[in-house]
Amino acid sequence: MQTAPRLLDPNRPKAAPLEFAGKWVARDSKRTEILASGDDFATVCNQAKAKMVARNH
Repeated sequence: MQTAPRLLDPNRPKAAPLEFAGKWVARDSKRTEILASGDDFATVCNQAKAKMVARNH
């Protein structure tokens, strides 16, 4: 049995901690930090955008 190349990809982000199971998760562009999480996609997007704007000011 051959291992899927994606599983060995060094650029693949690590799995989110179990506390985020079943939730939408927004990561930064380097996929190293979780910016926002929640049950609703739109809310998570808005939270992540707000966090990015705050970082840039």
